[in-house]
Amino acid sequence: MRAGIAMAVGLLASCGTVAAQSQIVLNEDFEDGLQGWTVGNPVGPPPSPLWRLAEDGECGVTVSRMAAYALPAPDCSYALGAVAGSQLLSDAFVLAGHGPWTLRLDVIWGLDSGASTVTPFVRNESTGEQLVLPLAALDAVYETSHAVTAALELPGWEGAAVRLGFSVLTQAGAAAGSGLRLDNVVLRSSAYDSVGAGLPGLAGHTPRLDGDGPLTVGSEGALHISDAAPRANAWLIAGRTTLMLPYLGGVIVPLPAAIMTGRTDAAGRIDLPFVLPQAAPGSELWFQCWIEDPSAPEGLSCTNGLKATTS
Repeated sequence: MRAGIAMAVGLLASCGTVAAQSQIVLNEDFEDGLQGWTVGNPVGPPPSPLWRLAEDGECGVTVSRMAAYALPAPDCSYALGAVAGSQLLSDAFVLAGHGPWTLRLDVIWGLDSGASTVTPFVRNESTGEQLVLPLAALDAVYETSHAVTAALELPGWEGAAVRLGFSVLTQAGAAAGSGLRLDNVVLRSSAYDSVGAGLPGLAGHTPRLDGDGPLTVGSEGALHISDAAPRANAWLIAGRTTLMLPYLGGVIVPLPAAIMTGRTDAAGRIDLPFVLPQAAPGSELWFQCWIEDPSAPEGLSCTNGLKATTS
């Protein structure tokens, strides 16, 4: 099934129908400076706060203009000899589309991870609720620009005005380094829509089919089957349109154009990564998985249908 998913996605995307697609809700490359971003919540003595714009080639690490938590040349460091910190916060923007939203940004990391804390967050302007983002990759050393991503589940936040922020706090005695530098911040709504209900199987659990990735040409994506019977035969149906045919107590959602066989693991999962080849924006891809399951009424359970729309 793993080998077949990339071929099926490429074939279907090349001749799909036009549909609503993933939306970019925030796109910042800092080429216009920090316009639209504010620096606040300073901690420690001057020269804190340290957030500012780093120019091309600064300190031998900056690739292009980047938001930087660090002093410029000749210091090229964030180590102030005292507790220091500040926050970089975007202007408010509308959280369009639906989740999970995908956050991607480029990072150059030159902080002492043992004495520094970086907290990326998103804030709901209407409710004041603030959620820390799962960017666990912001604790490793990247001497060159490195892309990190995260999937954001923000139920009930659709259409809300939000802000994206990054807080840094460094302890006294932190080792010298080039600081934290950020670039090409992109937040995008989901390219996937769940369609219809699945058919329960083992212990009353209904298998799920989810997808991630922006579905832009050349981007990495994946389909994820979960909550299915463990170590069971499975059939992934892929199509360019819907069938919606009642079958064995469930509904076959896609009109089959390709069927791939596989087997769930001990946890009842299958993960199917792919790279999207050349595809027309707005192409629809439909998927559903059926799983062999003796607990299901007719010996088969199934996932929800999934509509994926390329951008």
